[in-house]
Amino acid sequence: MIDFQIKICGITNPTDALKACEFGADAIGLNFYAKSLRSVTTAAAKELVDQLPSDLTKVGVFVNEAANTVNEICTECRLDYAQLHGDESPDLIQDLSFKAIRAIRVSNYETAKNEINDWITKGITAVLLDAAAGRQYGGTGKQLDWEPISDLQLDVPLILAGGLNCDNVSRAISVAKPNAVDVASGIEKFPGSKDHGQMQAFISSAIDGFSH
Repeated sequence: MIDFQIKICGITNPTDALKACEFGADAIGLNFYAKSLRSVTTAAAKELVDQLPSDLTKVGVFVNEAANTVNEICTECRLDYAQLHGDESPDLIQDLSFKAIRAIRVSNYETAKNEINDWITKGITAVLLDAAAGRQYGGTGKQLDWEPISDLQLDVPLILAGGLNCDNVSRAISVAKPNAVDVASGIEKFPGSKDHGQMQAFISSAIDGFSH
């Protein structure tokens, strides 16, 4: 199981992280992919985490990093999960010391099912579904087709991402029935800076969606 329902990803500064807590989010994502517009350094992430409540779940987002690098960063920054968002092999799981979330970039649900099963077999903790957008590793704002998701019948928790915002998250939860939702670009003023009004509205709508 996972210990969160609402994750605000692409956090780059303490103000946005603390506002996420204040509004009711129970997880944040810190992106360690240097090419991302929302990336943070290990030093910046460690300083940020030091200012946050201990019960807030912290997730590190990684793209094509070696297992030892992931383990070192998660340990130094006191993270709870490693989210693998690149082209990693499922075999990487056996070398990780942390619970792992696999991000699946969905273009075709039949193909995605095979990839999901490969990761489940290797012991992944949870699966995050994002919309495929060429070679981009997430954060595109492209929306998934939610209808097929509730029929996937996975053996691990499912986190829904991809094109979510304060106007559609409640319906997305109703249709897809995920265990958690994840948002980055859908509540931003610009990449790496959250719009606090949109963030509050998103979290409120997600809480309402999960309560029904």
